[in-house]
Formats: sequence, structure tokens, C-alpha cells
Amino acid sequence: MPLLRDDIERAFAGARVTAASTLRSRLRGLTAHSPYDWRRIGRLVSAAARAGRQQDCGADKLGIDRRTYRHWLRTLLSVTPAEFEGRLGWEWVLERALQVSLLRARDRG
Repeated sequence: MPLLRDDIERAFAGARVTAASTLRSRLRGLTAHSPYDWRRIGRLVSAAARAGRQQDCGADKLGIDRRTYRHWLRTLLSVTPAEFEGRLGWEWVLERALQVSLLRARDRG
């Protein structure tokens, strides 16, 4: 499986990125997630960072219903609630979201 770093380096093609808008436009073409999806991922990351354990950041802590929670996890991270709640930390959430998005973009393109 290709490394995330390789995909990002290919997307930037060695160019130096200084403006936030340039970074956004390059990432937009690289990933399949929409800006709205990234906001939802941000909520998952934030909840995971605040919680000592993922079990502490379920649907109730996010202020969403359980069905929406399961949908977010399935579509954005390709994990079940049990898988999400069984892990510690927040870093893996962001990494997994990038992996899922890159794979979907690759499948589309």
C-alpha cells in the first residue's frame, strides 16, 4: 500500500506551498472528502482529543444521534463504532480519514 507521504509529495510535486488557499486547492484535488466532510472529521478528532478514551466520545458527547454517528464513522473513516471506541488518541482518526479519502479519490480518478 502506498504511503500517504508519497501521495502528498506527488500532489505538491516538490512545489513550495506558502498560501493557505494554495494548500486548500491542492488538497481539494487530492482527496474525495468535501469541506463539509472535513468539518465532521474535525468534530471526531476534537472529541477524540478531549476524551481520555474513545469510549468517552460517542454520539451523545458529539451532540448527534446514534444513526448519524454510525454513518459518519462508516463513510468518513470506514470503521464501526466498536472499532472507533476501542482505540486511544486522536491522530489515527485524521490519518484514517486521509487514507479513506485518498483511496476513494484514486478509485474515482
